[in-house]
Amino acid sequence: MRKRHLTSFFNKYTSSGMGKKRKLAFDILAEIMDEQEINNNSSEITSIFIDQLKELNPNEYNPHLDSTLSSLQALMQHEQIKNEFIKQGGLERLTTFIRDGDPNKQSHKQLEDALKILWSCTFNNPEALNKLKQDQILMTRVNHLLEKSKQNENITLEKAAEGLIWKVEKEEKFLEEQAAEQEKKKQEKKRKAQELGIEEDEEEDETQKYDCMVSYSWADMDLAHRIFKHLTEKLGYRVWLDQEQMHGSTIEAMANAVESAEFILMCMSETYKRSANCQSEAEYAFNRKKHIVPIKMKKDYVPDGWLGFILGTRMYIDFGTYDFDKAIQLLDNEIQLQKKKRKDAKEAA
Repeated sequence: MRKRHLTSFFNKYTSSGMGKKRKLAFDILAEIMDEQEINNNSSEITSIFIDQLKELNPNEYNPHLDSTLSSLQALMQHEQIKNEFIKQGGLERLTTFIRDGDPNKQSHKQLEDALKILWSCTFNNPEALNKLKQDQILMTRVNHLLEKSKQNENITLEKAAEGLIWKVEKEEKFLEEQAAEQEKKKQEKKRKAQELGIEEDEEEDETQKYDCMVSYSWADMDLAHRIFKHLTEKLGYRVWLDQEQMHGSTIEAMANAVESAEFILMCMSETYKRSANCQSEAEYAFNRKKHIVPIKMKKDYVPDGWLGFILGTRMYIDFGTYDFDKAIQLLDNEIQLQKKKRKDAKEAA
């Protein structure tokens, strides 16, 4: 049934007015399909959600929208779904919902998932990002949602709004500031070398503030914190980790941590792949050409999609298969090996 009649089966029930069956169909659709099934059926699957969005009246409350957006947001981890969603006009339909909808008819969960979907659309998609940048009315509304969520202490809605604002309004400016700061340091290093009468390359390199930055999903918090504690207390590493996770650091603080760390420990799991926040961290580190050390958090987990692309041919440390002591030793060995390789390459240059 899954292989041959999957799409028609779910189309029947997701189009149904029967609330419980409809929600169950959406939930199953988002949960059970693997990457290959998604790729083979991406156009048809996406059209199910687009058809639901077409029926929306942004000035009326739609209780079924919770299931539609929640399941669609889970599926946006798949590049094929994301590309089809944009191709089939989903971006415009969601921006209309957020921008023009009656705030009194929109639930916080609907807004949170809608913002996360738009945020996911911006990853490695300059065209979608530019469309959102040009929609000033939309972004004014998103900034208003951010302020309201802070006042109401709605952390999850706040994070979703902050993530979209970061990609659309702040990331480019932040990168320009980073480039300017690096150029300033370069010129200062050159001036200092001239004053000391030495070659510039002989000047001691500035060390990173952190050895490692840990990027992890909230669902993997216990193991991530255990790794952090061992690295800092037993092995003496300087490690940045968002101790508060959902209630803590801003995305800009994350970006600063990535910039300030020599290695990014990417804690891979299914929940990591599904998180827009985790994808934002991983793709920022990847695009900044940081040294990523992948860590597999669950036994038998196989990274695919965007996470598999970032993993590439990198060796990963398997905390799911090995006991903790063995895995942490392998992690320490890998970090020390990569430190030596970087040092040897610099000396040979």
